[in-house]
Amino acid sequence: MQPRWETSYCIYNNNGVYWTEFSTEVACMSEKEKTVEIFAVPESESKKFRRGLVLFTVYILGYTLFTVAGTVNKAILQTRVLSMNLGIVGGMIIIASAIVIAVYYNWYATKVEAEAA
Repeated sequence: MQPRWETSYCIYNNNGVYWTEFSTEVACMSEKEKTVEIFAVPESESKKFRRGLVLFTVYILGYTLFTVAGTVNKAILQTRVLSMNLGIVGGMIIIASAIVIAVYYNWYATKVEAEAA
C-alpha cells in the first residue's frame, strides 16, 4: 500500500481570524465559507488622495471657466492686460497654476508620509 501524504493548512484573513482549513488532496471549502478579502488603505493614502482630488477639481474648474469664457465670448480673451491679450495671460496662469499645484502636492505628500512613518 502506498503511503498517503496529506498536509492540512489553515488560512487566516488580514485580521487573524480563522478562515478555513483545506488539504492538498481535498479542498473542504464550501461557497458559504469563502470570505471577501478587504484591503485596508492607510490613512495617509486617503489623506493624500482627498487633497489631490480637491486640487485637481480646483484646477479643472479654473481650466473649464477659462475655456468656456473663450468659447462663449471671444472678446473677453482679446482684452489687453499687461500689453498682452487676456487669452495669453490666462493661458500662462493656467500653466503656472498646474506647476504650483504639482509642487504643493509633492510637498504635502512628503509631509504626510513623514508623519505616518
